[in-house]
Amino acid sequence: MNLCPEDLPELKRNLTFRDYLREHSQAVEEYSRIKLEAAKLFPHHLGGYINHESQVIEKLDLKREAACVAEVETLTRQGLPQGVNNQLAGFMHIERYDVLYLENMANILGLAMKKDFSKQGLGKAFLLAAENWAQENGIRLMRLNSGINRTNAHVFYEHPGYVSEKEQKRFVKKF
Repeated sequence: MNLCPEDLPELKRNLTFRDYLREHSQAVEEYSRIKLEAAKLFPHHLGGYINHESQVIEKLDLKREAACVAEVETLTRQGLPQGVNNQLAGFMHIERYDVLYLENMANILGLAMKKDFSKQGLGKAFLLAAENWAQENGIRLMRLNSGINRTNAHVFYEHPGYVSEKEQKRFVKKF
């Protein structure tokens, strides 16, 4: 049980985590397993218990956030395009991206809108929601990759202040 001010950001995070657990039984199993494990490893050490438990909470929270399209209330504040309510108009896949060689950042892995909803401000609303999420989580750098031939997308990303840093090749190997 938590007792805290109603407007505390951590409360919202805890409630959305709770809601995620309610919808994902595998996550509940993983969370339950780690809590039991933490209780066995640290029966008399609350700090150890919390540190052990927080690893899985962070992992599950990142899964929830990566699956998140964008918070409806954020998009609603901006004004949804006509006809978007109760329809899948687009999606965004974002993750926390922690590397050793740069500060922690958020990485947009995908952003796409249905053609019916393009050029109506929804992509901008998704980007803003992602930036808000990043800032609320102490992240000060956002990155994304866009194919070299996607010139319209490049203009879209440049408009809100994203800057192209480099051109690169991607190497893959199939097994």
